[in-house]
Amino acid sequence: MQTIKTWHHLGLRELDFLASEIKANLQFPALLLLEGPLGAGKTALAQRFAPELTSPTYSLIQEAGTLAHADLFRIKEAEELIHLEIPLYLEGKDLFLVEWGKTWQAALARLVEGPYNFYQLQISLTPDPQKRDYQLSSLADELA
Repeated sequence: MQTIKTWHHLGLRELDFLASEIKANLQFPALLLLEGPLGAGKTALAQRFAPELTSPTYSLIQEAGTLAHADLFRIKEAEELIHLEIPLYLEGKDLFLVEWGKTWQAALARLVEGPYNFYQLQISLTPDPQKRDYQLSSLADELA
């Protein structure tokens, strides 16, 4: 994993800025794993890419324009990913945001068709409960 950029002590007001910065550092089409503890703000950040998104915990995958958003929190086995028909959701998409996807990274790499570039955004809690630290990394080395 190669770190691309980090941002420190950002609050909710800076999430629009952060989404813009992330987009500027990705090569599209891109799959971005959003990683962090429960309540870290993964869905809140995803909504900065497409405001109409809601938490997909129960529907698992949502689409918004050229973006797809998945929440894999409830997935227990890699075989379950096959039934989601992910390639169908990604037709015409240039960004796939995946919450709770790190565990399924290898399976996603097999399922995602086309030249998607894989990235991870690690969200970390800070002593200030209103702020988060973010680290964007390329996963190209891990998938080679």
